Amino acid sequence: MARQYLIKKRKNKALSGERLVRAFYNFYVLNELYFNLAGGLEEYGYARSIFISGRAEEKIKETALRDIPAFYLAVVDALERSVRSEIRYGLKWKKDENLKKAILKAGLSLKAFKSYRRHNIPLDVAKFLFSQEYLYESGYGGLLWAKATEALIEAKKARTYSEMVYHTDRILDMQHNNGFLLDKTEFEVLTHCPDEDEDDWNNHLDIRAAVRSIKDFEKHVSFYVRKLLIPQYHKLK
Repeated sequence: MARQYLIKKRKNKALSGERLVRAFYNFYVLNELYFNLAGGLEEYGYARSIFISGRAEEKIKETALRDIPAFYLAVVDALERSVRSEIRYGLKWKKDENLKKAILKAGLSLKAFKSYRRHNIPLDVAKFLFSQEYLYESGYGGLLWAKATEALIEAKKARTYSEMVYHTDRILDMQHNNGFLLDKTEFEVLTHCPDEDEDDWNNHLDIRAAVRSIKDFEKHVSFYVRKLLIPQYHKLK
């Protein structure tokens, strides 16, 4: 069921700017509301310790099971674009003799490798290419991008909502050689300071890491998520 839903969500407009920031906070609030209050943990065999009204539970589930996959897909798509953009620095070395030897040693097809472009190179081959550190100038490619490609491969296998949350959170925490992994995509907005009078380090990613309760996200979420969150305040730690 989850996978069929995800395929349909691919047609949605891309997130950007303030809309993306709100989707970021919505994602974490809805995750907690769904799994801790609306019975999401029951899917994994855990007994419920908190009960809410049937109507509230239904609305939280409906919203979470719509927005969690949508944000997960946006993050995975941004990571794939980043990986495929970065791989161009390695593809220029197609004629390098040491690389040819490494390709053959890895059991890859040299003929197929020569035909690859960044838009069609298989991700496992991209991971291999990133791992050949001697090909890359300082600040480009290398093992951090090999790890990013591995994270992308694993994230694309997600089937359950908890797996989507795990991989989304993991990707948003990753770094490349010069900063935030997705800083060349629309997700770069998450590295901005939300208020002019706050310290530069206190960006959206820092806020997410520092808060002790999703109640602290109230001012950042969309109105429809705030309506789900506020009535449940007394149930949240």
